[in-house]
Amino acid sequence: MKTFIKDDSGMSSVLIVIMMIVLMIFGLAGLTLAMSNGRLADKKIDWLKDYYALEGDANTVIAQIDDAVKDAMTPDDIIAAIDTLNQHGDVDIAVSQDDGDMRLSFTVAKDGEYQKYIDVELSVQIKKYGDVHLVTERFIERQTAFEYEDIFQFE
Repeated sequence: MKTFIKDDSGMSSVLIVIMMIVLMIFGLAGLTLAMSNGRLADKKIDWLKDYYALEGDANTVIAQIDDAVKDAMTPDDIIAAIDTLNQHGDVDIAVSQDDGDMRLSFTVAKDGEYQKYIDVELSVQIKKYGDVHLVTERFIERQTAFEYEDIFQFE
């Protein structure tokens, strides 16, 4: 009967090298994931800052409209007040009337890498003469469309 002598010397060194390579791959993957997560969080913070600034601008315009029309007695008074705001303000406020309902609409915009907008539509309710209420019907945040090919160079 033949017996072979098995020599296992050096096997632990090979296992240690393989384990080190596996740990380095997982470490690099974790580091890459953490860095991309940080960049994404920074981008989200920038977007939120822009939208909150836009929301503040939209609320400022709503306050200006409310102040301008608070003493209006008739729809013609409201139209005159809005015309005055349009002449002196930065935002163009559109007035529409349909079956006695009056609506005011405007858009505030922020320039940047991608243009962001907030579209606002208000309905005007005249409860009694001199008692005007603005009701927000629409407050929509949007941005210009983009294509991923315009941003990233995929090959």
